[in-house]
Amino acid sequence: MTYFLLIMVVFLMAYGVAQQAILFPHELGSWSLIPKVFFRPYFQVYGELFIEDTSYSGKLFLLFSPSPGGFFLMCAIKRLCSAGKSIVFSHFVQE
Repeated sequence: MTYFLLIMVVFLMAYGVAQQAILFPHELGSWSLIPKVFFRPYFQVYGELFIEDTSYSGKLFLLFSPSPGGFFLMCAIKRLCSAGKSIVFSHFVQE
């Protein structure tokens, strides 16, 4: 059980640091970031999505918004992923 918890803490910390850096890029480093790094990932393990939280500061969310430009970008990404999956699947089926 200890090994599982240790591995979980390592992955939660890595995911939390990456998520904090992406969602809040202009926040300065301080000791108050430590609980924030673990808060979101811990609850996301249990299915919480934090959809109602609108304090994101990134321009990335504007690209995926329901605007015409964001819609086009999402369609292009979905088509590329679908084509990639088809190529990989057909490669494994042939062998």
